[in-house]
Amino acid sequence: MKYAFKKIILLMFISLILFTVSSSTSLSTKPTGPFDITMSLSEAPILNKPVKLVVNVTSRANATNTSIEILTTEGITIIKGEPLRKENIYIGEIIQFEITLKAIKTGDQEIVAVALINEPGGSGRNAVHLYIDVGEKSARVSGRPLEPTTTTGLPVISVILLILFVWWIKRRD
Repeated sequence: MKYAFKKIILLMFISLILFTVSSSTSLSTKPTGPFDITMSLSEAPILNKPVKLVVNVTSRANATNTSIEILTTEGITIIKGEPLRKENIYIGEIIQFEITLKAIKTGDQEIVAVALINEPGGSGRNAVHLYIDVGEKSARVSGRPLEPTTTTGLPVISVILLILFVWWIKRRD
């Protein structure tokens, strides 16, 4: 019985460690308005690793002279692709383009896709945001502003507790 209890406790610690080091790898988000805009990342943008951003823009009306622009905070740089396009988009037509990005700073970053109709009397605008917490080995991505994490040291603490627990069990046997 003691052996089974020890195994359960050990498995709980291992699960805690695995849970705290996982991260999301991609996200797609879609707003309402004159355009449907989706952005998808090929993977979570960790520090200095290039990732692909695919942007799709669909218009709900004929939207001639439309600007589509990708904006980033200073911690993310565009290394391939054009961040600004001028298009005539017709009802139901999908404009897709791909950009390669790289995170060059850790911490909170943001990518924004904006579609804007540049016609007198025919204005319409949509913007979609991706919020990213960039780290050296992992990153979190969300369509909403990210909450600050307080679990930064949790994996290290979990390992230390696991080592102490194993030492305590061996000492008792």
